[in-house]
Amino acid sequence: MYEAEQHGAREFIKRIAIKVIRQNYADQKQFIDNFIGEAKLVADLIHTNIVQTYHLAKPAAFFLLRWS
Repeated sequence: MYEAEQHGAREFIKRIAIKVIRQNYADQKQFIDNFIGEAKLVADLIHTNIVQTYHLAKPAAFFLLRWS
């Protein structure tokens, strides 16, 4: 998990977290399926105890999360 900044128009900056799959898990189908499933599961949920998903990249190597 990495902390980063997402930059947009007119000096828009948002703190985000990037969750990344380690290389040794990248070829394990079950791990990838779980990783994508986790991102999909929380994508539409908004709660103070749940990290919100903003983006799931292709190939499924990382997804962006709200940084609390």
